[in-house]
Amino acid sequence: MATLKRRIITIPAAIVLLPVFVFLAPVVAVIGSLWDWYGKRSGQPSLRLWLYGTVWLVCEWIAIVAAALLSVLGLIKPDRAMRGYERMQGWWAGSLLGWARRLLAVNLDIQDPETMPEGQVIVVSRHASPVDAIIPAWLFPKVLGRPVHYVIKKELLWMPSIDLFGSKMGNHFVTRGGNTEAEVAAITKVGRNSENDAGLVIFPEGTYSTGPVRERVRASLRRKNETALADMADRLQHLLPPKFAGFEAFLDSAPSASVVVLGHAGLEGVAELSSLRNALPLTQDVLVRWWTTERAVLPSETKQRESWLGSEWLKLDSWLESCREGDQTI
Repeated sequence: MATLKRRIITIPAAIVLLPVFVFLAPVVAVIGSLWDWYGKRSGQPSLRLWLYGTVWLVCEWIAIVAAALLSVLGLIKPDRAMRGYERMQGWWAGSLLGWARRLLAVNLDIQDPETMPEGQVIVVSRHASPVDAIIPAWLFPKVLGRPVHYVIKKELLWMPSIDLFGSKMGNHFVTRGGNTEAEVAAITKVGRNSENDAGLVIFPEGTYSTGPVRERVRASLRRKNETALADMADRLQHLLPPKFAGFEAFLDSAPSASVVVLGHAGLEGVAELSSLRNALPLTQDVLVRWWTTERAVLPSETKQRESWLGSEWLKLDSWLESCREGDQTI
């Protein structure tokens, strides 16, 4: 019932908003240019964002129609419909990234996709902006021809495309502050039901790592007397300490999966709409890099695994700092 109520709101809203965005584009071009001039922002970032919002709504329209057609196909040929969902996911993510390049100057300098290991992989990813969440959704189905499953926040279900495709694609939508045992059980189910060559994507920070958020997390960890995590938070310059429960659920449910730590540099400071507007157009490429740890060398004990993830996160943080200093080697 909650799903139906949500879709009664979100789907009509997406349908109505697209013509509104198109109709108001000339007005935004004038007012946005004046606003950016007054704010001393070059490159017309306000208009760029408005046009990108229009592209996003076009993709939502297409996703809504495609989901309706695929749901009918699923009644007749379920396997073919699932392949259709996977192709549409890759198209959706690729379109958003392509237009981000054209309109927002978000140019990805991505590692050779062939270096992604075969078989199941657990992708432990940094999370700094909405853009980075799209990268695996494009990389796996569109470039590698492999399925991908996410653990992402429940609020994203308010996007019709993610709502209509997300559950079909075997993702789990986390309720923040919810029952931890229930969430871990749901993540375990995702891993167990995933394909042999799937990517299992999780963002262990849980939210965007911004300066104010890092300060709140440090203070919270000190109040809770979680000394080890608080000390790690003090050492991290760019990241939040990783939460372990979801990652461990993937390890236990996908016992043969390698682990890929995925990092990116260049999207710092664009977690919110206002900061993104101030940063546009981007002047540097977004570096996307990863490294793999084979399953055979991973620790088997929970405490050792947690320490291992912490050390990998510190390594990723060091790489981000080196990128600021001009060294892009990972």
